[in-house]
Amino acid sequence: IVWDTKTGARLAVLSGHAKGIIRCSLSANGRIAATISHDGTLRTWETNSGTLLKTQCNAHMGNPRDCALTADGRTIFATFSNPENAVVRFDMGARNFFISWSTACNRQAQTCSASNNGDVVAVAVGRDGGDGGIRVMNGVTGQILRVWHCAPYPKVAVDGRGLNILIADDKRLALRSLRSSKKELRNFQGYFGGEHGNCC
Repeated sequence: IVWDTKTGARLAVLSGHAKGIIRCSLSANGRIAATISHDGTLRTWETNSGTLLKTQCNAHMGNPRDCALTADGRTIFATFSNPENAVVRFDMGARNFFISWSTACNRQAQTCSASNNGDVVAVAVGRDGGDGGIRVMNGVTGQILRVWHCAPYPKVAVDGRGLNILIADDKRLALRSLRSSKKELRNFQGYFGGEHGNCC
């Protein structure tokens, strides 16, 4: 359901997924929404009317995990459980609708986050007792730019300019620079994470 945050009025109902929605993401102006579901589909919507714009079925990519929409609503990044197609870039207006990349590890991708223009995308990987990790990738080519290791079940958020990254795991919440090799810019105290936490 889409709500007007100023008036509390219900604007639209986005209906069509056959199973529960895992994640949703909004464009900067709030007019485009992306949803990814346990039914294996990624969908985009016009929020004012509830109109379904596009549906992508991704069954061959494994279980869906997360999605992140760029500020202009034209590009979506999504993560899936298949390590060979762990990160998928969907270009809404392109003839070649999507391209998939590997995170160059055998662990499943989890959450993802992208800069406003989609030039930088960060993906959290790791579960089932193994070490977690963060892969920072070029959002156009899929090239891995940085790798950080952390505790299992990490979560990640990239700022709009693609300059800083926030990493959350079951032990800490840390802010890092994507331009500097310094260990951390800041540690936030009193944070207790876990498998089901998130950051944005």
